[in-house]
Amino acid sequence: MPIRHSAEPFISLDLSKAEGNILVNSEIIGNFSFDPTMLALLPSLDAYLNLRQSLSQLYGVSVDEVILGNGSDEFIEDVARIRNGKVSITLVPTFERLYEVNKKFGYVAHEFAFSPDDNFHYTDVLHKAFMDKIEKLEPNIIWLCSPVNPTGSIIDPEQVRELAAKFPDSWLIVDAAFADIVDANLTKKYSALIRKYDNLLILNSFSKSWGIAAVRIGFLLTNKAIAQRIMQQHVKFNVNALAVDMARLCLEHDEYRTVEYDIVHKHLALLRSAVTELPEYVFISNSDINMFCLNNHNRTDLHERLLGAGIKTKNLNKMPGMQDMGFCRILVPRERADVDMLLKALADIT
Repeated sequence: MPIRHSAEPFISLDLSKAEGNILVNSEIIGNFSFDPTMLALLPSLDAYLNLRQSLSQLYGVSVDEVILGNGSDEFIEDVARIRNGKVSITLVPTFERLYEVNKKFGYVAHEFAFSPDDNFHYTDVLHKAFMDKIEKLEPNIIWLCSPVNPTGSIIDPEQVRELAAKFPDSWLIVDAAFADIVDANLTKKYSALIRKYDNLLILNSFSKSWGIAAVRIGFLLTNKAIAQRIMQQHVKFNVNALAVDMARLCLEHDEYRTVEYDIVHKHLALLRSAVTELPEYVFISNSDINMFCLNNHNRTDLHERLLGAGIKTKNLNKMPGMQDMGFCRILVPRERADVDMLLKALADIT
């Protein structure tokens, strides 16, 4: 039993993660082979290639435009290292790795923020201002997330195309890890651009929208030349055999995702509707992603108050683009009882 200091709050509901509310089904678990022979052998390069081929068919690209990695985190570091540039710009708020990696590899890192006045939507006005900023900075790397973790904001594929076309000397990275939860065709629309724009890279992962974050497997869609450069830097077996096999099973039995997404979308709609009846709250969920942002007009300690009620959220007060705004990021509960617990806690906070 873990030792808990008496001053620490007891957590009965942890909604601080960005994953965990989309689960694989029993059929996939039942078909997952975990035998001594498999464990005794090095990962199969044929299985690795077969998975790349399956992903290429799913997203409408060639197998040479798909590579596998240890989650999308590996690719984020690959891009910053291989690009070997001096200047980057990140659209914030966003997934922390997209701005943390810049310092690690010595970039002069710039940030461009969504406007809270527009509820953090990627508007046409913001798009133009963002392009003006990029034109002045001439960055080597442009980091985007769509749908955005944590707000759910979506950057339209046509806006991505405009960025790729206008700034051909910049590598344009779009982290689309949550895209399938919102729109089954969104990643396909992004990946359709990579053959025309050789500076475009689409990050994705089996972690969030497929529900297997624990095995650490991601994929990158980009043109053949960049894909080869990245693969040349990888160790030979950068993805383990168990991860490849689990990803294969998820692709073969992907109907489970429809069921899981329906649960998340139903509970998100319920939360959105109920919180709207509590006028002291600002509810930010700009698409049907598996999380939302929340703050309370009357106080800046919402995270702490929920923690006191046994509910852990992610405090966004130090996140670029949301500093000191009092927002929390909250995972949509998978269980209806947990939805009710969260709503009761919110209603009790004045």
